[in-house]
Amino acid sequence: MLTIWGRKNSSNVKKVLWCLEELNVPYQQYLSGDKFGMADIALAPLAYLWLGVEIERPSLPNLERWYQLLTERPAFKKIVMIEIN
Repeated sequence: MLTIWGRKNSSNVKKVLWCLEELNVPYQQYLSGDKFGMADIALAPLAYLWLGVEIERPSLPNLERWYQLLTERPAFKKIVMIEIN
């Protein structure tokens, strides 16, 4: 399994993303509501690093749905979806 940000930070990232899965994402299109907004902008790069690489992780269907919406946005593709080395 690839560890991103080291073990301690990886655990914190998992907690943040799990909260997103449970709180807002199941009930609305974006984190900011029905429209793309600041919450989405702030957390989109984190989601890309978490969901955009092949690592072992639990299934988070609501988060994955939100991430799929992000990947359809031209600015997200251009600015966030860069190659991870």
